[in-house]
Amino acid sequence: MIIACPSSERMTCGSGWINRGHYKSKIYKTKACKNCQKRKICTQNKGGRVIERSEFQDIIDENNRRVIDNPDYYKLRRAIIEHPLP
Repeated sequence: MIIACPSSERMTCGSGWINRGHYKSKIYKTKACKNCQKRKICTQNKGGRVIERSEFQDIIDENNRRVIDNPDYYKLRRAIIEHPLP
């Protein structure tokens, strides 16, 4: 998988998987931030743009697309809950 920053610069994973407790993730960085024109609107990090992707990120993205594509369905799902007993 190729990860790119908002300026379409390729970002690379410096290390392998990082354990985050219940899941693992990878951190992607690029050295192109040093001379980038969009840096001020892209990141305030002194080291440049950093993107962290969970091992489940593809599933998370797919679910977010479903929610965006079906807003009425998910509004209904939020409305249909069991009320707590008094």
